[in-house]
Amino acid sequence: MQAKMQPTKKRKASESLDTEDADVRIDIDDEEEAGSDYTPAVTKGEPKGKEAPAAKGKTAKTKASTKKAAKGRETKKIKATSQAKKPNKAAGFDPGAVAALSEEYPDSYWQAFASDDENEQNMISSINEEHPLELIPGANIRDHGHITGMVLSPDGSMLATFCNLGLAKIWNLDTFEVIQNLKDDKEENIDEFYVGRFTPDMLHLVVGGKLKDRKRWSDDDDDNHILPCALKIFDVVSGEVVEKLENHEEEVLSIKAVTFKDEHYYVSTSQDGYINRWKMDETWSRLREQKRMEDGMTCMAFTVSFLPNTGNKYFAAACDENIRIFDFESAQLIQTFEGTFTSYCDCVKVVHCIDYDAPPISWSEVLDAMEDESDGKAMFTYLMSRGVEELDAENNTINSKPNSVTLHKLIYPKKKGGLFTLDLVKRYTHEEYRSNSWLVKVTSNGRYIAAPTYDGSVVIFNMKSGDVTSILRDHQDGTVKVYKQSEKEVQETLEGGLAEVVSGGIEVGQ
Repeated sequence: MQAKMQPTKKRKASESLDTEDADVRIDIDDEEEAGSDYTPAVTKGEPKGKEAPAAKGKTAKTKASTKKAAKGRETKKIKATSQAKKPNKAAGFDPGAVAALSEEYPDSYWQAFASDDENEQNMISSINEEHPLELIPGANIRDHGHITGMVLSPDGSMLATFCNLGLAKIWNLDTFEVIQNLKDDKEENIDEFYVGRFTPDMLHLVVGGKLKDRKRWSDDDDDNHILPCALKIFDVVSGEVVEKLENHEEEVLSIKAVTFKDEHYYVSTSQDGYINRWKMDETWSRLREQKRMEDGMTCMAFTVSFLPNTGNKYFAAACDENIRIFDFESAQLIQTFEGTFTSYCDCVKVVHCIDYDAPPISWSEVLDAMEDESDGKAMFTYLMSRGVEELDAENNTINSKPNSVTLHKLIYPKKKGGLFTLDLVKRYTHEEYRSNSWLVKVTSNGRYIAAPTYDGSVVIFNMKSGDVTSILRDHQDGTVKVYKQSEKEVQETLEGGLAEVVSGGIEVGQ
C-alpha cells in the first residue's frame, strides 16, 4: 500500500470533540493539567554519523521543509534543553520516584525475548546463505481482501489478521487453520480493519482502522468519505462487538494494551494526530474513562512503545517526523526529538539488542552511582525507528531514495528534572528497501531487523554489522508467509506489509 495521506489541521489544546465521551476526564493523583504556558522540552536535529539516506514518513513534504528537517545532523549526540516556561509536574523526571514505581510495579515488557544463549531461548540466531529461512508451504494464511495488519496472541498460539474488507480472522498457529471470523454485522457503513490487540486473557480482540460513509464520496481522498473511527472490542468466542471506543476522527494506526498501577488501559494513535488513553474495567472489555493527549502540534500519531523500567509511566511515540516522549500518567508531552527523519517517522519500537551493551539490570545500580557523584551508569533502552521518503519520482508516486531504519540509544535522565538523551547507534539502509507505507512496520528478534517493503519483499539486516543478510521475496500474493530454519524448527511469520516473530523474538503486549 503506497502512502497517501495529508496532514491534518490541529485543534487548539482547549478544543474538544462533540462526542458522547467528550466530557469524560481522568484525574490521577490530583495532578494539575498543563496550561497554555507549558512548553515541553525540544531537541533539534538527529545525530548522524555516516551519511545515509534518511527515512521519510507518510506523505511527501515540500523540499523546503525537507531541507529544514535535515539541518543540524552532524552531531553524534542529541542533548535536549528545556524550553519550559514554568514548572510542570509532567516535565519533571525523577529517577528516584521512577525507580520506586518500577520496583512496585515491575513491567513484564520482555515476555518473550531473544537470547544469545541457544539453550535458553528457541530463537532464530543466524540468517544468511548458510542458514536460510525456508518457507512452510502448508501455511495458507490469506483473506478475500488485502491483509493490512496482524498481531500475535500473548501466548503465541494464535495470530489475528486484519483485512481492508472489515474482517479479522484468528488463526491457530499449530494447524494454520481459521478458528474465528470477526466482523461487525451491525455496521451500516464500510469498515476497514488495520490494527488490533488481544486482551491479556485472550478473550477479546480490540480492532481499529477506518470507517467510511457508504453513501458519500470524497473527491479529496478519491474514496468514500471518512467518518469518525471507533475502536471495536470483539468477544472472541461469540464474535459480537461488546464495546466501541469513540474519540478518533480518522484512521486508527496502532493500539497498545498496558497495565499502569494495576489498572488496565488501551492506548491508540490516529491519523487525526491524537493519542487516546482508554481506561478499561478488569475484563478489558468495558470503558471506564477516556483521556485524549493533546499537545497542540502533532498532525499524525503513528505508533507508541512503552519504556522499560519506568513502571509504564513513560512511552515513546512516532509523531510526524519526530520521536516524542510522553508521561502516560499525566497524559502530557514532555520532550520532542525533532528531525529524526526528513519527513515522517511512522514507527518507533523498544527493542532488545543482544549484541550490544545491555542496560543496567536495576535502578539500584544507577542510583548508587548517582549518590557517589559518578558519571558512570545511566538507565537506558534501545529504540528502533523508521520513516518514509519524499515521493519525488515518476510523477511523485514513488521515492527515489531508499528508506532506512535507525537504532537509537535512549538514555534516561540521571538527575531530577533532567532530560532524555537520544544517541545514534546505527542506521540501516539498502537499495531494495523501499517502504513508503504507514502500514509497514519493522520488527526485530534482538539480532536481526525484518524490514518489509511495499512491493512484498522483506529485507533482513544484521543489527550489529548493518549488513543485509537476506531478502525474502515470497509475498506477491498478499498472504501471510511462515518461515522456519530446519535445524531448529523455529517459525517466523513475515507478511508483505508487516512482520511479527511468532517465537523467540520480540516483546509481547507493550
